[in-house]
Amino acid sequence: MRNVQTEVSVEERTCLFDIIGAYFEYGMTVAFTAIGRAVAGRPIMVLLYSAALVAVLSWGIKSLEVITDPVELWSSPNSRGRMEKEYYDSQFEPFFRSEQLIIKAIGYDSVKHPDSGEVWGPAFNQSFFLDVFDLTNYLQEKLRAPWGSDLHETNETVGLADVCFAPLKPDNHKCAVQSAFQYFQNSRAKIGNRNSFWRTLDTCAVSNHVQLDCLGDFGGPVDPKLAFGGYLKDPKAGLERANITAFVALFTLDLRRQENNRLDVFCCVQGEKREKHGATEGVLYKIFKE
Repeated sequence: MRNVQTEVSVEERTCLFDIIGAYFEYGMTVAFTAIGRAVAGRPIMVLLYSAALVAVLSWGIKSLEVITDPVELWSSPNSRGRMEKEYYDSQFEPFFRSEQLIIKAIGYDSVKHPDSGEVWGPAFNQSFFLDVFDLTNYLQEKLRAPWGSDLHETNETVGLADVCFAPLKPDNHKCAVQSAFQYFQNSRAKIGNRNSFWRTLDTCAVSNHVQLDCLGDFGGPVDPKLAFGGYLKDPKAGLERANITAFVALFTLDLRRQENNRLDVFCCVQGEKREKHGATEGVLYKIFKE
């Protein structure tokens, strides 16, 4: 008898839930049917009211300000890290910005050192050196990009020489470019001369890159690990010249500001500086993409 009563009790509860669900479903059917008939019977009025409602609800978009600065997004203005950053930015110069060009020597053969007979990677092929020099020299000296500003209407053009970091300026306006060409002081004649080519590589890329004869035309040294790529199989093994297949050129851009918020290189407002960097980078990207 107890088992029978239990089964009946479960059946009664199930039937009660079914009844409640049926009434709820019926009520929703009636309500949405009425709404559908009302909308279908007055389409113009519904469209007008809907458009007005959307316009009213969207009116606040005109005051919407999208924050894209990660510093503003992820740190509170009163946080310790934020205050330390603001103090650092007000007391010191902003970090430099780098543009890196990596060119792999595809289609060039490895070469033998004329004295030792040691095999050096294709990046040391003299023809490859000259080809890459012509490219980087064009980027530094001849490439110009037009730029505009909302503050000033101008037909001025800008190049890497205008935005690069020159550590010895104003005495020396040469850009700090980290590349193997600095071992030759950016002289095509020295690179093209077979004797000076190998003598300079022996001295600067192998022995001691910080001696005076190896300093770049901007007045600083160039670490071979920054000038070549493809050889670092073992960080402790040093320069494995036979594995070097790539040439690296690192252009350092100057983002410094003066106290009056006018920029060091251009004497123009900060927004324009970013436009000039963007114009140069856009042309560079287009050249390498093509």
